Amino acid sequence: MEIPGIPQSKPFAVLVDCDGTLIDSVSVPQKIIRGLCTRYRIPFHESAFRRHWGRGTLSMFLEYFFAGPITQASVTLDDLAAQFEALYQRTGYHPPLIPHAEQALRAVRASGIISCLVTNRTAAHLTPDVPCATLTELFDVVQTYFSCYETENATPAASKKLFAVFPKPDPRALWPVLHYLDTHYGVPLQHITLIGDSLGDAGAAAEFVREYNMHFGGVCTGSINSARTWQKELRTLRMPLRNCRVLRSLGELKPEMIYKNP
Repeated sequence: MEIPGIPQSKPFAVLVDCDGTLIDSVSVPQKIIRGLCTRYRIPFHESAFRRHWGRGTLSMFLEYFFAGPITQASVTLDDLAAQFEALYQRTGYHPPLIPHAEQALRAVRASGIISCLVTNRTAAHLTPDVPCATLTELFDVVQTYFSCYETENATPAASKKLFAVFPKPDPRALWPVLHYLDTHYGVPLQHITLIGDSLGDAGAAAEFVREYNMHFGGVCTGSINSARTWQKELRTLRMPLRNCRVLRSLGELKPEMIYKNP
């Protein structure tokens, strides 16, 4: 599909976060964390939960979220992580795709934009919630967080599989996919847009947006759930607003938004 007025010779790419952006995976974890707080008489603050959810791995989130209150509780971070995992598995919950996200990504990919999934999940934790068929149909590249306990057989199906040894918000989390897009497709940083729902996503992209004119899109379906909060956080991160936009959801994404970034 060609879009009138778009220079097809220049490659563009979109990097899409998974949890809270592609799939609705925030509500159930929030209920579990709230329940653990009640059990151990730890104050629960939704604003703190939303600020830190998606900030690296589960252990990293727990460390940030419980940094102060846990010192007064009769439980350790390792205990909380184990209990969270057990409770989450017991729910049998498989997060659905965000409404209209699939259609939006199909249109983006059909327009010639290179589509990449970039997640802090390990490969083994990705495919139970996002089927291999979905990954293959929607993404050219899938980048997961590296785990030395997994094998190649556990990696998701995709045209290209990458691993990051640093989780978002560390900007080094984006190095593998940015390097691959540069060396294999010749995509310049200013033609790349990262779509995410959390400070982890924005934090990983901030330096590239400030220094290299990359673009960022914040969605309101996950960790951050309002345009006002996004505007505040983007300013805090000193991300030029001319290179950023806020979407209600991934379902609003259109090829023109990537080709014609603000």
